[in-house]
Order: sequence, then structure tokens, then C-alpha cells
Amino acid sequence: MKRRIRTIQEEKWLGPFGEDYTRNHLSSPDEIEERFKKSYGISRTTMNSKFLNSLDPESRILEVGCNVGSQLVLLQRMGFKNLHGIDIVQTAVKLAKQQTKNISIIVSSASYIPFETNFFDLVFTSGLLVHIAPENINKAIDEIYRCTRTYIWGMEYYAKAYEEMKWRGQDKMVFPAPFVKFYQERFKDLKLLRKEFFSPLSPKKNPIVISMFLLKKSDKIM
Repeated sequence: MKRRIRTIQEEKWLGPFGEDYTRNHLSSPDEIEERFKKSYGISRTTMNSKFLNSLDPESRILEVGCNVGSQLVLLQRMGFKNLHGIDIVQTAVKLAKQQTKNISIIVSSASYIPFETNFFDLVFTSGLLVHIAPENINKAIDEIYRCTRTYIWGMEYYAKAYEEMKWRGQDKMVFPAPFVKFYQERFKDLKLLRKEFFSPLSPKKNPIVISMFLLKKSDKIM
């Protein structure tokens, strides 16, 4: 089997940078809640509830790029029971397994999601697509679309067109973009159920606008 060539971003995540980030920038679910309140005036759980309140708690859900599993824990607190995650960084998966309970988390990447087609009711990302370079984004979008039976949910840095921004001293690691547009241009059957922008309370300190969105395969019903 031909070995898949890793992207620049994957190489950084799998090297010292990814290890350092995982070990030194850990955020518990409660810390995430407070950070969002401080930065955007709203907790992450409140944001999530705007999009997922009508979703069956038994839905099979996958987070692509789950890091140490904090977002999955927030969903678990909301009552969701069938939660799964993947992340490319082995240390992140190890820590996630230590810090979560009854959540299945394994090592894998957005470009290869090791599950059957339509296996999940909802597949989501939380600040994952922004770490994929423009030339590689379609592979991740294709895999997310393939694995979900019904819903795609996302929270990503927003820009009207692709931008590149320096992140934690690194170049070529963050690319804000209109990801909803990319999904819908690639898959014509995707219907946008909801989209909302969250602007920072102090834009001079934190200029990042967040886009949260929920897409649905149009041949499925709620």
C-alpha cells in the first residue's frame, strides 16, 4: 500500500508543536465555558443549545479533531449519550481517554475517517477545518459528508474568503474561511438549517469572528 504523504499542518501537529500544544494548552469543559463567556459574552453550551436542542439525545455523534475531548464532555452534559471522537495527535487521544467517560475516542485524521458511510447521525468540527490548508480542505469535507447520515455541524473561524493568519507563532496553521459555502458548493443536497456569527466583545484584543452552522442532507427529515 502506498504511504499517504502528510500535509505540512499534519506534520506540525504530529511533531513537537502538537505535543507542546496538547500538554500545555489543555482546557477543561468549565474553562471553555468561561473563556467563551469572557470572549464572546455567551457560553459554549448556550451556543450549542441554539443548534442542537431538537436533536435526539440518542443520536450517534462524531467530533473530527476532538483534541482532549472537552467539547464532547459539554455535549455529554447536555444529555447526548452516543459520542465519538477522533484526533491525529496520539497524546491528545490518550489524555482524552483519561479525562472522559463513556466516550469513544481514537487516533485518526480528517482526511481519513475510519467509519462506514452514513455511520453517524451528526458529524461536527470545532475549530478543525481552519487548520487545514485550502489545497487539502475538500478531502476533509468529503470525509465528513460521507460519514454523516443526516447532519453536519460546525464552529469555525470565519472570513469572507480564505485568509491565512499567524497562530501561536506558527505560519500556515490557521486559515479562516466561509466553510458553509464550501460545503454547499461541493454538495448541492446540503440545506442550511441555521447559521449564526459570534463576534468578540473586544475585537482589538481578539479579532476572530466565529461562525456556527448546521447543515442537513436534504433527503433526510427531522
